[in-house]
Amino acid sequence: MNDKKICVGIITKPHGIQGWVRIRTFTVSPDSFLRFGIFFLDSGEELSLKNPRICGNGELVSPIDGCNTRNDAEAYRARKLFIRRTDLPELLDGEYYIEDLVGLDVKDLTGNFIGKTTAFFDYGAGLFFDIRLASGKIGTIAFNGDSISDVDVIDGMITVDERLVIR
Repeated sequence: MNDKKICVGIITKPHGIQGWVRIRTFTVSPDSFLRFGIFFLDSGEELSLKNPRICGNGELVSPIDGCNTRNDAEAYRARKLFIRRTDLPELLDGEYYIEDLVGLDVKDLTGNFIGKTTAFFDYGAGLFFDIRLASGKIGTIAFNGDSISDVDVIDGMITVDERLVIR
């Protein structure tokens, strides 16, 4: 688990003519993204961001070490940025990393197996997740106190109110 990488952002496009790039972060805030010092590309190559800055729209702009022109920066377009799993901060009780919730069993309030989590989404109105139901279909449910009774990452299980699963 020590070498596992977690995607925390994506380089969306070049910014300016001097090798800078624009970055959309997948962290709680751009500030939390800035706490990480070492990033990796999907190829495993280490990437050094030099003094990234937050833009007005919540994205970041940053020069990349060794990237000096817009053409150089273009080569990084749509490249995902990863960190080591071990670089994530410890969580408080009741907090979870989405990465840890994908693939968990989903059970109803009586303990019956419903399916497995497949993906999590935040459309701005709160977190939702998809469940691959036992029937093979996909169901969606909000990840909130009304829908979720219990989350047990160690035992690999989320307990939900099945009546709230959108099928």
